[in-house]
Amino acid sequence: MDIITWNANRVNRWDLLWADARVAAGQWDVICLQEAGNPDPNWTPAQGPVWQPQAGQRRTIEPIVCRRYTYQPPGYGGATLHIWHGEWPNRQKNHLAVITRNPSSWVADISGQMGERPAIAIKVRLNWSHGLAPTDVLVGTVHIIANRSKAPQEVSEMLPFVDAMCAHAGVAGWILAGDFNCDPTTMINSVPVGALWPNFPTHQNTAQPIDYVLMQPALYGTFLAVPGIAGNWAQGTTAVSDHLLVEYAPANGPAMQIL
Repeated sequence: MDIITWNANRVNRWDLLWADARVAAGQWDVICLQEAGNPDPNWTPAQGPVWQPQAGQRRTIEPIVCRRYTYQPPGYGGATLHIWHGEWPNRQKNHLAVITRNPSSWVADISGQMGERPAIAIKVRLNWSHGLAPTDVLVGTVHIIANRSKAPQEVSEMLPFVDAMCAHAGVAGWILAGDFNCDPTTMINSVPVGALWPNFPTHQNTAQPIDYVLMQPALYGTFLAVPGIAGNWAQGTTAVSDHLLVEYAPANGPAMQIL
């Protein structure tokens, strides 16, 4: 299992992303982007309504619009990547993207239709090599826009919607990766979740990691119970906005299968 997360927040976000050595290495299973911006015109539409470049043409009563694309980044040997792009049409800066190397057949809004905490998720299967049965879970990208004092409350209010979507999708738990705008110690002291985070700051204006992974408590317990598992974190090279791109790859962790 290898998850990359990044709050892009830059005009040239796509060039920076594809040029990043950790992304180009292709060891990742899922890339979770926050503040992803508009879809790249070079992407090939695969599902969803046609993107309209003028914001006024995209206004809708729908709280979120998801579009699926394929793309072959230059220098990737012709590899086709698959992108779910989530747009909150009537808000700013909140676009998200989930990128995989194999196509994902399922995506959903897990935010509770709240633009202050945009979140989308896909369905995956964790295949363990430790005598455990495979576990189907949702993997989501999350951007908590509220300030640090309110961020745990936003997560707490969102989790019932995440749990309900897990029941709807028929999966056993969830993994959320993204910008939580709050240091992880404060988060786990306020919200009943498991958390895994890097041991270095991930934002240039704070000494804390605010980009990390949260897990459903039972799933987190499974991770902790696996012998030899450890959270290996690394930071990107080229993909830097006011946030660092970070990669989480647990040693001895499960293999991830995109569903």
